[in-house]
Amino acid sequence: MKLLFLALFSAGFLLGGTSVFLLKPSSPSSEGKGDNTTAQVATGANQSASGSSGAAVSATRASDSATAGDEKDFSTRLHQVLRMGNNVKRYKALMNIADGMDPAKIQKALAEVATLHGVQEKQEIVGQLLARWAETDPKSAMAYAQGLKIADRRAAIGSVAMAWAEHDAAAAERWASQLPAGLEKNIAYQAIVASLAQSDPERALSLVQSQKVSPQMAMQNMYQIFNQWAARDPQGAASRAMSLPENLRRNALSSIAQQWAQADPQAAIQFANSLPAGNVRTQVLSNAIGNWVNQDPKAAMQFADSLPSGNTRTQVLSNAISNWVNQDLDAAMNYVSAMPDSAAKNRLLQSMTFNMMYQDPSKAVAVVEQMTPGNSQDNALRNLAQNWMQSDPQTATAWAKQQTDVSVKNAIWPGIVSGMAQDDPKAAAALAQTLPAGEARNNAMSNVVSQWAQNDPQAAAAYALTLPAGDAKNNAISNVVIQWAQNDPQAAAAYALTLPTGDAKNNALSNVVSQWASNDPEKAIAWARQQTDDQVKNAVWPNIISNMAQNDPKAAASLAQTLPAGDARNNAISNVASQWASNDPAGASAWVAQLPDSQEKTNAMRNIVSNWVRSDLAAATTWVQSLPEGASKDNVLSSASYSVLRSDPATAIQWVSSISDEKKRASQLENLARNWLRQDQDAAGKWISTSSLSDDVKARLLQQKR
Repeated sequence: MKLLFLALFSAGFLLGGTSVFLLKPSSPSSEGKGDNTTAQVATGANQSASGSSGAAVSATRASDSATAGDEKDFSTRLHQVLRMGNNVKRYKALMNIADGMDPAKIQKALAEVATLHGVQEKQEIVGQLLARWAETDPKSAMAYAQGLKIADRRAAIGSVAMAWAEHDAAAAERWASQLPAGLEKNIAYQAIVASLAQSDPERALSLVQSQKVSPQMAMQNMYQIFNQWAARDPQGAASRAMSLPENLRRNALSSIAQQWAQADPQAAIQFANSLPAGNVRTQVLSNAIGNWVNQDPKAAMQFADSLPSGNTRTQVLSNAISNWVNQDLDAAMNYVSAMPDSAAKNRLLQSMTFNMMYQDPSKAVAVVEQMTPGNSQDNALRNLAQNWMQSDPQTATAWAKQQTDVSVKNAIWPGIVSGMAQDDPKAAAALAQTLPAGEARNNAMSNVVSQWAQNDPQAAAAYALTLPAGDAKNNAISNVVIQWAQNDPQAAAAYALTLPTGDAKNNALSNVVSQWASNDPEKAIAWARQQTDDQVKNAVWPNIISNMAQNDPKAAASLAQTLPAGDARNNAISNVASQWASNDPAGASAWVAQLPDSQEKTNAMRNIVSNWVRSDLAAATTWVQSLPEGASKDNVLSSASYSVLRSDPATAIQWVSSISDEKKRASQLENLARNWLRQDQDAAGKWISTSSLSDDVKARLLQQKR
């Protein structure tokens, strides 16, 4: 069974923050090798080609004999595929490009792929070739993967590790265990877990919980494990998921609902409704209905319509519409068009645009036209132009030139520039400077420099320094070092140190060490220890420690506490608390409890609670109320109450009402009520009328309601 891992980690295919693994059925060329299944991480690039998880699964099916085996020379087949104008067909063909290839020809094919420029799917192609190579010689394939530049190495290592684990999981685990701590080790284990999830989910789960996988990766692994498990036994998978720690449970339950709904949507929805109210239930319900719409869109949309108004209904409808668009654009369009104009309708149209821009940009234009003019429509137009430019630059440019409305042109042309930058950054940079001054031009120039820096960071850096002082220049410098640091962090750091003292230099240093610490924390820490300038240290240490905390929060916490007192230490401890709490709030709270009383401890507690309330409000409430009375507890209750207000106003009021300082309590209750009025005037107004607030404060607040 051939496996593929594409670690492109972007905002596309994410399920509650997890990278989504899709399955590819065997191609005809693998006949006789058993049930050949390829798993991959689907990302924005994958979604851009396929539109949705359902579409992506079907997109990987072997349907084109011209793309399988060695029937044609690899070079000929590759260039035939790259000339395909239809993104979905192109993606299908690329996902089968290495099927049946003679392993002896893989290295030659990889050498040819390395010469490609401006091909969005380059990592996918490399991953397919490496997965094929790893079927027969995983050690050689892995040696090749580890020799790639940092920007390409992660996905390549994942592809090989996944294919290796499919054939010999024990050997793959032994190899991964010898890697130094860091992102590459986490990616290797993530790929191995994804492979095991198909045949032995309990073993995969055991590997995740053995702490060989970082907390962040563990959350991502929940999708692969429980998606596979639920396909065979949804009730057993649900029962097992409910026994998991809170930080893993949400993603596990979400993936179960998504898979369960394919076989029995009513049972999946019943399961979702049995969960306690909150973000987890909303996510699970959204996934269940999103898959139900693939089978029976009319029934699924009727159910979604029956939900009470609010964030849950909006999220469920958005997910359902995104899937419906891929089946029946006209029906989905008619449904949304019939809705009264509102922010919710605009969000649905924006979601539809995102799906359509990759499959049929001209139809996406018709969807965008129905949006209410404003920032949301401008963003949709900009994204549409950028993606269209990458797939069909001639048609995209012609469309842009036809526009006469000034606001539409101001939205479209930055997207055209960004799309052009992939193939010709110099021309794109020249075009960007002709755009009207403002945020759109600044963003376009930043995107150009970012694309340029991928292939020639020195030239991009030199260009960034020629820009006039201001946000555009600062953003361009930041984007250069972000890209540069992926392949040569030492050189990027040296460049950042040459910049004049100020925000641009601090931001550049922060971006460099963030990338560096993700890829090679030991070298990043060694470099940071050599710095003597206090401003440089304040810029780099919090970011190094924050990145460490994503993979090893305990080590990051220990390192943060070794820093000398000052801003760098305070910021580092706050960053550790935030990162740790996003995956394991109970562990983070236990760590912060042993810190000495100080402002840095109060800040850390505030960050923990702000993260915790989003995943488990009841547990967060219990912990906050257990804190010793005093100014620290009052500050935590006050600041975190705003996060609680969005989902549970009654609990937010309860929190603030328990503040011990009378003056602070009264002031915060007024502020909270004012914010609640903006969110829900009727409910907030009723509470204000019967509250203990003074008559003057009540009158002032209720005047705001009118």
